Amino acid sequence: MKLFSLVFVALLWISAAQAKTLVIADVDDTIKLADVQDLDDAAVYSFDENSRYLGMSELFALIQKDNADASFYYVTRAPAWWMQKTHLNFLRNGSFPAGVYIPRTNYSSDEHKLRTITAIMNEQAPDKVIFFGDNTEADASVYEAIKNKYAPAGIQFFQYIRWVYSTQGREQVGTPIYADQTGFVSPVEVSFELRKQGLLSEDSVLWTMENIASAILKQKKDYEVGVVAFPKFMRCNDFVWKWDDVGVYPYLSEYKERVLQRCQKR
Repeated sequence: MKLFSLVFVALLWISAAQAKTLVIADVDDTIKLADVQDLDDAAVYSFDENSRYLGMSELFALIQKDNADASFYYVTRAPAWWMQKTHLNFLRNGSFPAGVYIPRTNYSSDEHKLRTITAIMNEQAPDKVIFFGDNTEADASVYEAIKNKYAPAGIQFFQYIRWVYSTQGREQVGTPIYADQTGFVSPVEVSFELRKQGLLSEDSVLWTMENIASAILKQKKDYEVGVVAFPKFMRCNDFVWKWDDVGVYPYLSEYKERVLQRCQKR
């Protein structure tokens, strides 16, 4: 059965059929500020069509530029009746690459992502899959389950999970990630990993450092709204730096110091 008869699909724009590289991304707390475990904050952010993590739309654009066969899917556990309008406007306002947006309709929140991504995998039969998620809910376990199911068929998986909450938190508690997943706090770390895997060009990594890393360094405070590097609610104590071997890039040492200082202070 075709994907489009299984799930409700809201098209942002037309995406390429039968893509060989799939980029599958969560929305809330992965690319959009949401703080989903705080009911008060989550309610406010649910109407916010602009506040996003600095550099994510630019990173996605670089992936699109360097992978001509890439198609983008934005898969969210958020119910369509509540978040569809906000999310679609957010993706447009943030200039994220054209793709397919799939909110939750029929299934429970726990089932939705697993069923939806399984349908996408069966429909598209990709060679490579790049997952983007966060540790506020079940992204890590869902992505790992999909990888375990399809990797034996020769499909390559690259999994990136944003550290939003500490796994030792008291009120907001983050989920742990798996050994083959990369925990990140900004597009900078992801760009290094994608370069190692041949999914980003050297020029794109250099652009990331010169534009995104430098912009992060200019943000001296944590903010609640806008285009934000480190939102106030972020608790990234679990983040581990492992990119001392990537070479020489502009702002690299300053960026490393800034990130470690931010993640260790809370």
